[in-house]
Amino acid sequence: MRLLTSLIACALAASAGPLEFGLNELNAAFAERKLKFRVKTELSLEAPESFRIEPYKYGGAYISGGDLRGLMYGLLEAAEQVRVNGRLARTRGSAATPLRGVRVAADHLPEDYWRGYFQDLARHRFNRAHVDFVPLEAPYELPCLLSRIAADYGIDFTLGMGNARASEVAHVLAACPLIHGIAIDRASENAAAAMEAAGQAGRLVAIDWDGAPLAGAVSEVPAVRPRVAWPPSFEVTPPGAPTDHPLFFWVWGRFPYDAKTKPPKAADAAEYAAAREIALWTAAAEQARWNGSEFIAPATVSAGPSAKLTSAELGVRLHEAAGKLESSASADFRLMATLAHSRAQELAATAGTVRATEVVRPQMSYLAPGSVAANQPLTLRFHIAAPPAMLGKVIQVVRLHYRFLDPSATETVLEAPAGMDVNFTIPASEISGVWDLQYYFEVLHREGSGWFEPDPRSAEPLPIVRAIPSRTGPN
Repeated sequence: MRLLTSLIACALAASAGPLEFGLNELNAAFAERKLKFRVKTELSLEAPESFRIEPYKYGGAYISGGDLRGLMYGLLEAAEQVRVNGRLARTRGSAATPLRGVRVAADHLPEDYWRGYFQDLARHRFNRAHVDFVPLEAPYELPCLLSRIAADYGIDFTLGMGNARASEVAHVLAACPLIHGIAIDRASENAAAAMEAAGQAGRLVAIDWDGAPLAGAVSEVPAVRPRVAWPPSFEVTPPGAPTDHPLFFWVWGRFPYDAKTKPPKAADAAEYAAAREIALWTAAAEQARWNGSEFIAPATVSAGPSAKLTSAELGVRLHEAAGKLESSASADFRLMATLAHSRAQELAATAGTVRATEVVRPQMSYLAPGSVAANQPLTLRFHIAAPPAMLGKVIQVVRLHYRFLDPSATETVLEAPAGMDVNFTIPASEISGVWDLQYYFEVLHREGSGWFEPDPRSAEPLPIVRAIPSRTGPN
C-alpha cells in the first residue's frame, strides 16, 4: 500500500503531529480492507478546521484541509468511510462551533492511556482539553508531557492552575512551550498577577476566565472563549474515558463540529437528535449563566419582548429532550438524560416562568448577497409565509441584527412592522469593505416572544456577507 502525500514544506518537516496521525488512521483502514488507493493531501486556503475529500474516478482521493487540524479531520473522515463502506465519497466539513472542549482532572496514568485519550478526542472532533492540576507541582513533568501529546493530535491544551502564583505561571510556561492556555480561578488574589505573567511569556498564551473577564485583566492576553456566540462553544466534563462512553463523546464532539452529521448506520435517528439537543441546550445554558448571547437571555434578565430563550425555556427544552432518552438502550444516552434533567432543575430554581408560546412558528426565509463592495448599500430581504390576517396583528415586528466582525464592533438593530416581505438596507456609509458582516433576524409576536431566523435549533453558524475592499493603485 502506498500513500502519495504533497504538503507545504513546514508540514513535511514535521515528524509527528495531526497529519501523521490522520495518515496512520487512513493507512490502517486501507490495510483492513486490503485496498491500495492513491491519496494526495494538501493544505488549502479555506477556513481553519475545514476539509474536503474529492474522490478519484479509479479509487483514492484528493484530501485538503484549511489547516493541519482540518487536514487531520479529512483523513479521519476518509478512514471512517473506508472502514464502513470500503470506498471514499465526496465530502466536505467545517467547524460550526469554534471551541469544543473537555475538562478533566490530571492523573498520573500511563502515557499510553493519555495518548489514547487524546487520539479519541481528535476522532470525535474535540479541539481543546482543559486539564486541572491542583496542586501544580514542579518540575512540571506531567503538564509538559500531556501538552506534547495533545499537540500531536491537534488538541489545544489548557492548564488549569487554580490559585497559581505569578512565579508558577512563568515557570510552567517556560518549561512547557506547547501549553496553549491557562485557566486561573477568578476569585484568586493571584489572578491579575498570574495573567500579567502569562502576557510576558514571549508567546501567545490564552487565558480562560470562565466566561467573564477579570477586572484589571491584561488586555493583550486573549480570552480562550471566542466571540462567535452561536453555536455555543462549550467545555463538558465527561463521565469517564472515551473508550467507556463512546456515544457521549460522539454526540458532544461530532454534532458541535457539524450539526448535519449523520448518525451511524442502523442507529435510532430520533435518539441521536434528542442527544444533540441536550448538548446544544446545555452549552446554551452556560451562555445564560454569564452574559447571554444573540439567542440566549442572561439568567438574571427577562428576555421580553424578545425571542431570546430564557433559562426557564432552556430548562423546558432540556426536559423534553431528556424524556426521549430515559428508556434508551444506550447507557450513555440514559446518562445524558439524567444529566439534562438535573441541569433543567438547576435552571428552574433560578429562572422565572415560561412565556406563552401559543403562536405557531411560520415558515421564514431570507435572501442576501454573498458579498458586498465597499461604499455600497447592502439590502437584506426577509419573507414570512403567513396568512395576511396574522401579519401586523399576531406577528407584529421584524428585526434585523447585524454587526461587523471587527472585535470592537457593537451590534446594530433595525426594526420594521411585520409583513410578508420586509427589506432592510444597511447604508453605504457603514460598508467600509474592511470587515465582513454577520446578521440574523428576529420576529416578535403578540405574546412578547418570537422566533429567530436562522433557527437556533439548527445549530448552524450565523450567516455572513463577505466584504470586498475598494481597489487602490493602478489598474
